[in-house]
Amino acid sequence: MDRQIVYPGQILPETALLQMAKDAMIGSAKLAAAMLGTSTIANGFAVTPTGPASLQIVVAPGEIYAMANVDSLAFSTLPADTTHSILKQGIMLDGVTLSCPAPTTTGQSINYLVQVTYQDQDSTPVLLPYYNSANPALPYSGMGNNGLTQNTSRKGVAIVQVKAGASAATGSQVTPAPDSGYVGLFVATVAYGQTTITSGNITQYAGAPLLPSGVLQSIQGGNTTYALDTGAVNACAATFFQRLQRWLTG
Repeated sequence: MDRQIVYPGQILPETALLQMAKDAMIGSAKLAAAMLGTSTIANGFAVTPTGPASLQIVVAPGEIYAMANVDSLAFSTLPADTTHSILKQGIMLDGVTLSCPAPTTTGQSINYLVQVTYQDQDSTPVLLPYYNSANPALPYSGMGNNGLTQNTSRKGVAIVQVKAGASAATGSQVTPAPDSGYVGLFVATVAYGQTTITSGNITQYAGAPLLPSGVLQSIQGGNTTYALDTGAVNACAATFFQRLQRWLTG
């Protein structure tokens, strides 16, 4: 991992502090990619009915790991870097409640897809003090004393949405595909006349890239076992490493 060098008495430019944060992000991203790979993976985001039950669902906190540009926009005075991509972590610390209204046509149902994506978000605007060379005791309010706030944080966030499928005769309704950049996690099915969503209406989306548990638990449980397909067309062939069958002391 890269590190910045500073010296006693040095006047520290803002680029050094920015580069420190960037270096730490890249180092963490490379470690995450070595452990998880570079395909999008989600952890958490369990979907449950509201309490009391309603036509809404609650998505629990979670994280998404997805490839993204190092910086699509300038990071303060550091230029954007769209040449390199790294595995970024998007965090959702608080659960969200999403609405899934029932269809309005008798005998029909709708499948609602819960989908998630990664996004960089510049946030926490603050009116910052700036050095005033004419009167150092009276700092400027904002850059050049312009009185404008500036964002002070670049967050990696997980954006969760619900996407409604087309209303169709119950049993023939289709779950919509995730939007570009999103991955599907769960599906909530709501029928005409339904007034509440129960746990029986919620299923995991086929192919949802969810970690079954934490990384350590997944490894110990054999959930991360995989192998490359080396077979011919329409004939899968793969060699798997076997799990430990028994434990020995020592």
